[in-house]
Amino acid sequence: YGELKQTINFPPVSLVLMTQALTAKLKQLGTFFKDHKVQLTGWYSFAFVDLGLIIASLGPSLIELAGRTQRKEVGLLFTARSVGYLLASMFSGPLVDNVKNAHALVSTALTFSCIGAILIPFTYNLWFLAVLVTSQGIGMGFLDTAVNVLILRLFPESGFEPYMQTLHFAFGFGAFIAPMVVGYTMGVYDTTPITNVTANVTDLNPTMQLFTPNFGMNISYWILAGALIPPIFALLFYKSPEIVSKETNSSNPSKKKNPLMDVCLILIIATFLLLYVGCEVSFGGFIFTYSVKLKFGGDTESATLNSVFWGALAVGRLIGIPISIKFSPKAMLFWDLVGCLLSTLLMTIFSYSKIVLWIGSTLYGLAMATCFPTAFNFANNFVVVSGTYASVLVIGSSLGEMIIPLTISLLFPVLGYRILMPALLIGAILGSINLALVVWLGSRKIAYGKLNPDDSIQHQDHIELVEVEPGKDSFEVNDLTESTDSTVELDNVQEKDESNKPFIH
Repeated sequence: YGELKQTINFPPVSLVLMTQALTAKLKQLGTFFKDHKVQLTGWYSFAFVDLGLIIASLGPSLIELAGRTQRKEVGLLFTARSVGYLLASMFSGPLVDNVKNAHALVSTALTFSCIGAILIPFTYNLWFLAVLVTSQGIGMGFLDTAVNVLILRLFPESGFEPYMQTLHFAFGFGAFIAPMVVGYTMGVYDTTPITNVTANVTDLNPTMQLFTPNFGMNISYWILAGALIPPIFALLFYKSPEIVSKETNSSNPSKKKNPLMDVCLILIIATFLLLYVGCEVSFGGFIFTYSVKLKFGGDTESATLNSVFWGALAVGRLIGIPISIKFSPKAMLFWDLVGCLLSTLLMTIFSYSKIVLWIGSTLYGLAMATCFPTAFNFANNFVVVSGTYASVLVIGSSLGEMIIPLTISLLFPVLGYRILMPALLIGAILGSINLALVVWLGSRKIAYGKLNPDDSIQHQDHIELVEVEPGKDSFEVNDLTESTDSTVELDNVQEKDESNKPFIH
């Protein structure tokens, strides 16, 4: 009877406890989302979803744009966008450092991209189209630099790692769904078969004057433009995070001012981002052609392989959010590079294996996922990443996007398409050397900071011996350059051997 009574009474008691626990968790969740920093991180992530959408939407619509402009040279649109991105990266950092309302700058950048997305479907002239794509590149360059700096300002002390990972997961998510949005809408509205345009833009048929525009591309671009509107207005209602002063974290020896070491660290990490972004764009851009040309699959299977890579990249960035709470940026970058080395080595050695290609592409996407945000976090461990320093990092990534894919594409006619995997392996090796340099230089800076623990007195030549009359407890400092009219307590008084007068060292 007792056991039966406990069995009967247990579910209601358990239900009450579960309800109380759920209510407490919901209250905690509500408090969490009311936090100003969390809300701002949400809007920054929204903006980065838009960044991924805009960047990844050009590729799937390239053949449609080639038909509309009646030109073979539509591949130049990627170069035009990269030029705009690079120019914006050069000037956006100093602007972020000197503009009080940085959110107005971010909203302006989003507006540039939004206007471009609205007008591109109406454009049938290649050069005007290049202008619009360049304006989008300028907007994206400003957005990329500014938001990366703002997220570091939002969490100046510590705890920013998962939020930075969330930001770049949002970018990966946008880049993952953009091809599906464009492809789906173009498939729905594709009522006229396009028989006079081949899958390769460089082999476009001269009879393109019979081309019939696909209205689905218009719809997809207007959907993307609509997604840009909410953060444009929402960010204007929030105060921009304050600029982190150079004295921030002065007690942390790794962040003590050392201009030469700071510049060297930023340049080395910028080189790392050059290698990372160049390899990522090269793999994502050439894996389809690599698979088709080497007979690993047809168009559909190769496109699926490409999607697997970008999907693994997005999933890896999602997984990186909780991982960044438990592990340091150095540890995360180490294992990221191990994954990159292992996957590219396997795909290089077993270059004729289809199974290894699929496994390697998935592993490579997962390994590459957290490199970019973690590199920013790693830089912030040693240097206060200002807008100018962030510009240098983004310039490095922009140069990588322009230089490395171009270099690999020039090697294809000479060495064949199998050169792709060895080239990426070399990139992973160089990235590992780069990381080792950052760790070594960072340890040297920490040692330097510990040897020079007091940054408040930078010029000790200005300190003079000040004699004090016996019996006084304090004196007015008038002979120091750094401070005046201050009172210094006598905490280190010694007596002269001859005159028996105390003095301060």
